[in-house]
Amino acid sequence: MPYIDRDDAGKIKGVYACRQREGQESVAEDSPEMVNFRADQAKQEEEMAVKAALSVIDLKSIRGLREWVTKQADAPQELKDCEAQAIETRSKIAK
Repeated sequence: MPYIDRDDAGKIKGVYACRQREGQESVAEDSPEMVNFRADQAKQEEEMAVKAALSVIDLKSIRGLREWVTKQADAPQELKDCEAQAIETRSKIAK
């Protein structure tokens, strides 16, 4: 049976295979409280994976947007400088 820590509201905030300190209680793995906690953990992990995938997409699109904007006649010089720096930096990567 795992040992748990609770937050001030009484919800499970940590689960351990063995007792880490005094005050922890043991709870059956198949108890409704643990089943709900594990389901919440799985949902949070899935959301983190989705957010990570979105971050990758955002980073890819930033490059494309910067490249497009710098080709415009009225593109800000600061952005043109960033693009030039990015091109120079990418050239250092072995292909």
